[in-house]
Amino acid sequence: MEIALSHVGTHIADLRNPPAGIANLSFYGIEFRAWQTSLMNVVGANVKFFTLPGGYTVYSQSWPSSDLNKNAVPALSGYLANWVGLTNPPKQ
Repeated sequence: MEIALSHVGTHIADLRNPPAGIANLSFYGIEFRAWQTSLMNVVGANVKFFTLPGGYTVYSQSWPSSDLNKNAVPALSGYLANWVGLTNPPKQ
């Protein structure tokens, strides 16, 4: 529940008072940002592993800290693109 609340809370906070630079994010960008917040909550809550639907493991305590971005970012991107069906539009 804590992780879900951090995810939804990010959406609510961004809608109420969007930080500079994110007002024009795509749906992909908005969801990626919320999942990043969820991931930070997972790490902070000392969760052993975090897997999203479709089998996308975005965090494991067994990973070295230096590998977190290397492993989590592609997993989040794959989840959003392949499971949720969102695409990251090219930068203008």
